[in-house]
Amino acid sequence: MDYTSRMVALLRELRRERNGAVADSMRYYGTPYGLNYGVSLPTLRRIARAEAPDHGFARYLYRQDVRGLRLAALHIACPACLTPEEFPHGPQASSIPKSPRKPLLPC
Repeated sequence: MDYTSRMVALLRELRRERNGAVADSMRYYGTPYGLNYGVSLPTLRRIARAEAPDHGFARYLYRQDVRGLRLAALHIACPACLTPEEFPHGPQASSIPKSPRKPLLPC
């Protein structure tokens, strides 16, 4: 199966799990994506785990302007192969702003 048909299958799964209220809230608070279904992170992880690890496919997904596909790509990619150059906003990214709020519970 080629990358496009695999991506379409992932999009189909994401569409089934969509949450319009969450997607609207993300858009309102400034999370710009071409397409955002508002799928929760645990659900995205579950959907991504169904795919076999494939770094090339992960790169293909990450280039799409779809929130769910970009996050799924980080779980499909080979962990040892993740680089900030290929996945600029991935787990190693230091450009993610820190929250200025204090924790709700004392540490």
